[in-house]
Amino acid sequence: MIHAFEALGDRKIPPASAVALFGEDRFLQLEVIHHLTATWIGDDQVEFAVTRLDGDSCQWSDVFDSLSTGSLFSSSGRRLVIVDQADDFVKRHRAALEALAEKPGANSLILCVDSWPANTRLYKLIEKSGLQIDCNPPTSTRGKSKQVDENKICEWLTARARSIYSFELSKPAARELIDLGPCSFGLFDQQLAKLSCCAVSGKPILPDNVREWIGGWRINTVWQTIDAAVDGDTAKALALLNRLLQSGEHPLALFGQISWSLRRYSEVIELYERGQRTGNRLRLSECLAPAGFRPWGGELDAAEARLKRLGQNRARKILLWLLEADLALKGSHSHEARGRFVMEELVTRLALPMPAALALL
Repeated sequence: MIHAFEALGDRKIPPASAVALFGEDRFLQLEVIHHLTATWIGDDQVEFAVTRLDGDSCQWSDVFDSLSTGSLFSSSGRRLVIVDQADDFVKRHRAALEALAEKPGANSLILCVDSWPANTRLYKLIEKSGLQIDCNPPTSTRGKSKQVDENKICEWLTARARSIYSFELSKPAARELIDLGPCSFGLFDQQLAKLSCCAVSGKPILPDNVREWIGGWRINTVWQTIDAAVDGDTAKALALLNRLLQSGEHPLALFGQISWSLRRYSEVIELYERGQRTGNRLRLSECLAPAGFRPWGGELDAAEARLKRLGQNRARKILLWLLEADLALKGSHSHEARGRFVMEELVTRLALPMPAALALL
């Protein structure tokens, strides 16, 4: 098994008859597919040598027929069959896929799946005779837990800025991009494309450039709104929210950014309570970094203080509040004017003072 970063960096990756692309990041899956196609087939032969099938609707006969047909127009003679959203397809045809992995053929089958358990016979067979590529964010082990490896993501960002968009991205600027929001490689790529439009030849992009051209006042104001709400400053939080809505931000778009940040608080409580249940008791401070809070800029200390102000009971309810807000914004309050009330209610719930008796942390 290799990571997508390794696959994309290997220009001579050898062809395999069975390939599993697994993971949550769709952008990485598509990048790997394009790379394998260009390496094994050639970009100019895609029309003749690549078959794409939907895993929800295709049958094994569709896949088998395509794999059994040679390509008359491809210089390599190899055909690629790509089964997208293949989780259910793998469940339905596991025995046939195991037989295929045991007897590799001349053509290549690429399975795009979300989950890929390592304890299955199919996994072990493809590990031996095929190719398995992890399309999740890269991770590193710290103590007993795995965390997203931001150093590897920084390296990927700087390399992609140089090779695809022809500008130099400094390492601090790459880290600034990571700090702006969730770990989404499709979003990172869009941000690099935007930076390339502003880059000056011979001058590297610096963190100030990222904040000015990508972050802007809107993203900063979103973070300030969340911080004010969790700090209990209702007036400031509502004033900042109003500023965002008055600038033309749609409530549903704001909710996406806010919910990502708030889910981290809920994850801390889950890790904390799981440790209590299993006997592996952790201090609150030990649960912050695994939940996604950054270990620099004082973020860990601030997050711990905010969680203690929220209290364990209310922090546990954050996911419920987010679910209720999401359903309202997509249903009864989908109109932009009514969506304001949902966002104001969410901010107020977070900012309300908590009786001292409920502070369990």
